[in-house]
Amino acid sequence: MTARLAALLLTVLAGVALWRSALGEPGPAERVHEIAASLRCPDCQGVSAAESSSQMALSVRAEIERRLRAGQSADAILDHFRQRYGDWIRLSPGVDGLSALLWILPVAALAAALLPAVRRRRGRGASAVLPAVPRPGRRGLPAIRRRPARRAPNPPDAEHPPSAGRSRADAVPAVVLLLLGSVAVTGGAVAVWASGRIQNAPVAEETRGGGGDAAGRARALAAAGDHDAAVRAYREALRQHPDDRAARYLMAFELVRSGRAAEAVALLEPLLATRPHDPDLLLVVGTAELTTDPARGRRTLRRFLAAAPPGHAAAPRIRALLRSSRDLPG
Repeated sequence: MTARLAALLLTVLAGVALWRSALGEPGPAERVHEIAASLRCPDCQGVSAAESSSQMALSVRAEIERRLRAGQSADAILDHFRQRYGDWIRLSPGVDGLSALLWILPVAALAAALLPAVRRRRGRGASAVLPAVPRPGRRGLPAIRRRPARRAPNPPDAEHPPSAGRSRADAVPAVVLLLLGSVAVTGGAVAVWASGRIQNAPVAEETRGGGGDAAGRARALAAAGDHDAAVRAYREALRQHPDDRAARYLMAFELVRSGRAAEAVALLEPLLATRPHDPDLLLVVGTAELTTDPARGRRTLRRFLAAAPPGHAAAPRIRALLRSSRDLPG
């Protein structure tokens, strides 16, 4: 049974290896999409940076592509965005807590399924004959060791033919593999479902006003469409953490959405003085300035084009915008 089980497992593993090799390595576009799908869109709610068509999402995807071309790993890129925006930017939770438990369940189920079979095998393999214990014979003479008679095997009958036990033993590998596959699929599906539920739970709590920090409440209010309340919550978050650039960026977006673009520009100008070549910051400031001072906004957007890395996803749109205003030739 052990050899047959090993052969079946090796066959399955070989099939998986062939399937993975047939898929091949993902291309650059697929890698960008995969990483962006695990990050939130910084200026919108409920979608990933891979799904959104906002300018900030385009900027995130362009930054991912630039870092991939520079040879950085996916983990390093994700860590960059986490340091820049905080843990909030990550859409995919780590493999811990309930998710880890659910992914471990298939292994535990496999071990539980194998344990009875191992015990039965050990029971059949163990010798039923124990060595005789010497007893004192009559008149102090040592007793003669006697070998216990071997028990005759039970005669076969119609209800329990000799091949029945072997058939059941041969069926164990198939049963184990079937159990492993069903539990693994079920556990994986439940883990994905639970991860999504866990990820969406904080936003639901914050929307109902159930705690959370000021930045979390602000994001929930923005998702609910209450931009003025979101601005107030972001202002409170900045009082608590003045160096939180992500909260400052998002507050500026909420100011623009609520028709207060001039306040958004005033909010970001001090940050722009210390980071004059930050393409994302130039993009946000220039977009806000277009509604308050179009000439100044176009100048800021030209600075964005000069600072943006090659292939920045927002650059073509900004060039088209500036051409439509006859600010650029051609």
